[in-house]
Amino acid sequence: IAAVEVRQSRHGRLTVHLSEPADLPPPWQSTPDRLHWYVPTTMDVDDLGPLTGEVDPPYPLLVTLGHADTGELWLLNCEEIGVLRLTGDLVMGRNLARHVVAQLAVNPWSACVKVDCIGLGRELTALGDGIRYREAGEADTAITEMLAEAIATVDRAPDSGMDVATARTGQADIDLWPGRLLLLDTTDSSTHPSLRELRRLVTDQTGHT
Repeated sequence: IAAVEVRQSRHGRLTVHLSEPADLPPPWQSTPDRLHWYVPTTMDVDDLGPLTGEVDPPYPLLVTLGHADTGELWLLNCEEIGVLRLTGDLVMGRNLARHVVAQLAVNPWSACVKVDCIGLGRELTALGDGIRYREAGEADTAITEMLAEAIATVDRAPDSGMDVATARTGQADIDLWPGRLLLLDTTDSSTHPSLRELRRLVTDQTGHT
């Protein structure tokens, strides 16, 4: 799942937007390209399929970005996107970044997420132990740690025979498959030597980092 769209009205509809074509069972309905699947928001959740008990949420980095001009609520799966660059107005961009991190601290499906905030978001650490702030001078250390974890997950995923999202719900082994997010406030990413490798890894290994 790359994104989720919720139309909140008398004829409400929930649509999941996939990053690649797939088939979902009834009652899901699809567009011809099999990339967009939807159900009415009035449908009982039990009708969407059997609940499988205590499992980890598959998409812990799913966050609300806002409403479309036509009223639909949009949520983005940051883990599937991999690398997200915020540009434009500096104040609004930083506010949006804080908004995303705050959600990851309180969303019930984001309980296992850890966020490293570099140069931005010191005040967000009060929201929980999963939020860690570092000064800009500590960026290389944080990026190197994140790169090491991403490599370890890439090596681990093939052993389970699943992507990370599936492994979470399937309880592939006794260890957790946590979500991680690195928030870096910078205008020049070339100053961090490990960042290019991290970006390449999460882009080339989507679903396995």
